[in-house]
Amino acid sequence: MSKTYNFNNAPENYTDEELIHAYVADPKGRGHISTAWASPEMHDLVLEDPERAWRIIVGLSAQKLNSEVEAVIVAGPLENMLGLYGTEIIDRVELLAKSSLEFNHLLALVWRSEIDDALWKRILAVCKPIYLSANPGQGGAGDHTLPRAS
Repeated sequence: MSKTYNFNNAPENYTDEELIHAYVADPKGRGHISTAWASPEMHDLVLEDPERAWRIIVGLSAQKLNSEVEAVIVAGPLENMLGLYGTEIIDRVELLAKSSLEFNHLLALVWRSEIDDALWKRILAVCKPIYLSANPGQGGAGDHTLPRAS
């Protein structure tokens, strides 16, 4: 929520869990007013409060997600976090990708976009071995046709 005005109609003092629930229910922000606030709010958090945005991305990755929600998370907050703050968060990204197949799967779906060479190499290095060990015969990080993690 903007510090000066609530442009997104976000509930006052919402919790991370409330945002996660609303985001999963309405990832594109086009649904009912009770959930439509979550997508633009998440965009704002990435810019205004990246630490909280990271916590929420981690929470989102732990949810049972359909492919539409995955796509919106990957192309939105996760890719934006990596592009804007990648060097600051890459150690946490690598650690989580090594311990969470669900997060690793989301990370493997990220498009390179504005991510610099050194950071992209680190992302590829952590995604490919974990994903391939869990899914023999499949592609690896950077292959945007990967099936969902089960």
